[in-house]
Amino acid sequence: MIKKILFLLIFILLITSCTHEKDIFKIKREKKKDKNYEVIYPEFTGIDTEVITKLNKDIFAVANKSLDTWKYADERDKIKFKSTYKIEFEKEELISIRFDQVITVNDGIRPYFEIKSITLNKSSGKKYNLSDLFYPHSGYEVILGNFIKDKINSENIDTIREFQGLDAEQEFYLTDNGLVIYYQPYVYTTRSYGPLIVEIPYLRIYKIIRKEYLNLVAEDIDRTLVEQCGMFKLN
Repeated sequence: MIKKILFLLIFILLITSCTHEKDIFKIKREKKKDKNYEVIYPEFTGIDTEVITKLNKDIFAVANKSLDTWKYADERDKIKFKSTYKIEFEKEELISIRFDQVITVNDGIRPYFEIKSITLNKSSGKKYNLSDLFYPHSGYEVILGNFIKDKINSENIDTIREFQGLDAEQEFYLTDNGLVIYYQPYVYTTRSYGPLIVEIPYLRIYKIIRKEYLNLVAEDIDRTLVEQCGMFKLN
């Protein structure tokens, strides 16, 4: 009888623990809309209110970022703004979200399209910068910059100025296949072309990615092939 009671208590504790863990990372789709404004965004729910509050605050800020920086931001009756999202990457504590944001000026000819993104740690609420993903002194700026420059040249992308390398606060997001670096219209491309988007496969940069993130993003890399090439031992 005592063994049965102990077993039952342990089972309840395990179920409760698992339930709480799931609650921390539960995401629901939210929407705010009025006449000229529509924002669709993910919202976390869970028991860790401090982390959840921080995550949701940061996400909602990015969901509105193009509108807040647009020159008509204080004259919203003159524009229509729409922001939608896609969770591009989610493994364990790491999540990366892309927002597609469209601004249409009432007297404009064509909509203006921007990308915004955010990469977060669901456990701590940390918001990642690009530099957080790489080892110090890895030279990631040069490595990524050279890849982007080669991509522009090989695909004959028509740019409005020569590529200058990564920005001080470079915008990015993660996918299952690679790291995506992007630039808004008028930085390197015209408004009609849209943002410049370059995906860099993890296989090209895995040697400089911090190990704690490599184990997540490189899960689908053909590790046998990599190790046979003698490039790196993946644990």
